[in-house]
Amino acid sequence: MKRIIVALAACAVAAAARGGADQDAAERVRIRDERAQAQRLYDERERICNERFTVTRCLDEARAQRRETMDRLRHQELVLDNAERKQRAAARTMRIREKQIAQESKPSPLVVRERPAAVPKPGSASAAGGSAIAASAVPRVSDEQARRNKAAFEVKQRLAAEHRADVERRNAERSRKTKPTAPLPVPKGASAP
Repeated sequence: MKRIIVALAACAVAAAARGGADQDAAERVRIRDERAQAQRLYDERERICNERFTVTRCLDEARAQRRETMDRLRHQELVLDNAERKQRAAARTMRIREKQIAQESKPSPLVVRERPAAVPKPGSASAAGGSAIAASAVPRVSDEQARRNKAAFEVKQRLAAEHRADVERRNAERSRKTKPTAPLPVPKGASAP
């Protein structure tokens, strides 16, 4: 039931986005055309102002009119951008909800773990018959693998001991090379022990 509702809502959002996208595109074209018209008008007024005696005031008025027009168009563009951003956020939220519902409706794979066979306590009635089960539950390592593991462990231990000895030697050498630091001076007002 949830999937159907979400699917219908997604279709509604997509249809609104398509219809809104056409309107937004037309509105953006209109804004672009008005900007171009405002710039052409400003250029024409600037040309006329340069032919007059009082150029500065005329240019200031032309600039103010262009700035007012550009500000109005920029505000309209910001409104369109904000609406588009909200629309994209709503569509993204809808996609996320669809994914969540799809995940919830999908049966989760159950992980079945085998329990290790219980090792019977010594002295219990099943201790004699259960020893075969307990032995088969513990994985056996071959003798060859055990020897390799032991050899690798011994090599790591030897390398670690060599590294430790090397670090101690370097530290001792470093402490011999540096002269001992003098103690801090005793403040004059302090009492000596």
